[in-house]
Amino acid sequence: MNSNYSAQEKNFATALLHNLWKYLLLAASIVATVKIIFFGFDIDEQYAVSMAYRLVQGDRMFLEMWEPHQTSAFFSAAFLWLYMQLFHTLKYSVLFLRIVGVVTQLLISILAYRTFRKFVTENTAFVIAVFYYNIIPKNSTVPDFSNMLLWFSTLVFLSFLEFSLNRGTSARRPAFFLIAAGVSTSLLVLSYPTCIFVVLPGCIGIWLLSAAGNRLKNLLIYLGTCGVCGLGWLAYFLCHMSFRQFLDGLSEMLTDGSHDVGLLGKLKDNLSCLGETFPYLLVALVIALVFWCFFRFICRKNYRFFLLLIISLILEQLFVWYRLQKHIEYPGFVYLLFPLWGIYCYFRCKKSSGELAPVYKALFWFGSITSLFLLLAAFTASNTMLYESADYMAIGILVSLCYAERETSESPVFWKSFVLLFVGLAIIHKGFLLYNIYGHDTIFVTRQKAEEGPMAGIYGRYSDGYEYNIRGRLLDEFIPRGSKVLIASHKSIMYLQEDYVICNYSTISTPTIDERLFQYWTLYPDKVPEYIVWDKGSEGYIATNPEVNARLVENAELLVDDEGLLIYRLPANPY
Repeated sequence: MNSNYSAQEKNFATALLHNLWKYLLLAASIVATVKIIFFGFDIDEQYAVSMAYRLVQGDRMFLEMWEPHQTSAFFSAAFLWLYMQLFHTLKYSVLFLRIVGVVTQLLISILAYRTFRKFVTENTAFVIAVFYYNIIPKNSTVPDFSNMLLWFSTLVFLSFLEFSLNRGTSARRPAFFLIAAGVSTSLLVLSYPTCIFVVLPGCIGIWLLSAAGNRLKNLLIYLGTCGVCGLGWLAYFLCHMSFRQFLDGLSEMLTDGSHDVGLLGKLKDNLSCLGETFPYLLVALVIALVFWCFFRFICRKNYRFFLLLIISLILEQLFVWYRLQKHIEYPGFVYLLFPLWGIYCYFRCKKSSGELAPVYKALFWFGSITSLFLLLAAFTASNTMLYESADYMAIGILVSLCYAERETSESPVFWKSFVLLFVGLAIIHKGFLLYNIYGHDTIFVTRQKAEEGPMAGIYGRYSDGYEYNIRGRLLDEFIPRGSKVLIASHKSIMYLQEDYVICNYSTISTPTIDERLFQYWTLYPDKVPEYIVWDKGSEGYIATNPEVNARLVENAELLVDDEGLLIYRLPANPY
């Protein structure tokens, strides 16, 4: 009996050591989750919550709301409404929405594991799930347009993947997954309208993976579902506006000053950024070449040069984060290049795929190619650099991770080292970097807790927390609850401090104060503000016009000038 017990104990110890790397990744993921929920102030997060708050208040898309990302507000608005119904307060609401985002991504990670486990090893499926759980486009888990692009593009991908895996079963199962893909696509387009581009590779993939007699039927199921969902949303909008009003609202949505850079301007900005960051890529190439020569000629190991390049970029990224250099806060080069390796592997392994050939074809079209279209969608609609949008290529990264174990099958130690570094990079990005109002820092900076209001319970750097708390007290003292307020600031979360009525056409974190405000108030007289809050610290974020600024406050009474805030009270009918 003692010998049996000893054998069991030995087997347990062996299994524990064998799976130690998994436990390390899970433990690190838990720590990173705690950080992403409770730490960091981010202006884009505040923008997303403010839009959701507008919907809950009763503002309508394309009428009172002119934000460029307004169609993505439905997800957060649903949960914010639920929170307010349950607790009758906005205190801790941002914390609640962050938890909603964490749970959403966890559920999709579990779905990804279950789907990939059908054709890859348990280890690879685990790596894919843990990596996906930890990737975040903007270092916030609130359901904003960037996270929703990530989530719904993954649901589209997994639905298509399940379609390809169930092609030989009864007709109902493939049809179900095509309908799921269509619904997910419509939600993806709502989250980020330019993602309508992904319909093209989706249709090509359906055509190539369907039997000759089912191609048209399958395309009609998918496109028909997209069409029905789209018409449903249009009908919802037209329930409270005319078609002309809808078109006018759409025009205003597309006329946002902070995103009106133009295609040539975006190309110029990206080329300029590439010029500044190219030396990092060049150094990584040299390091990878040194690694390859060392392993090839000294250790007699034939490791893939591209994987060594990715490792070099990861190590370089960690060094850059430690030093906090400018222009490379995101793991951009890693996430931009790795999906391209998946495309290379598809063509390299195409003839030797055997029974899994349809699956790899699905991975290619629905994952690798679609991820390029997602990057294109972000490029055309966003004012950020390409390296900052690389996280949107997550489904292409998942495909490449499928190939990683296969391409390193001769050396399990190298594969585990690679995935520990690769997934570790996502975990460190999520758990180490701390976004604050004015940039990036690390988790080790001095922290101050938000005490009241929607951000309550969240820690930021000391200056951010102090400013939030003191400004909250000023707003509480000088502006009555429920007042009509215009806030000229990139910190739009102030609208939620005392349940104020938002009197601006847009709550975007890079607002424009211009003549459109008066046009907006002419269309909606009930939105003329009673108070104006001017943030003197937002000058680098707000596009202003001196004449408009003067007109806004020409009849106003200055109530307070403190902590960088000017608070004005307006008379009746000020304009």
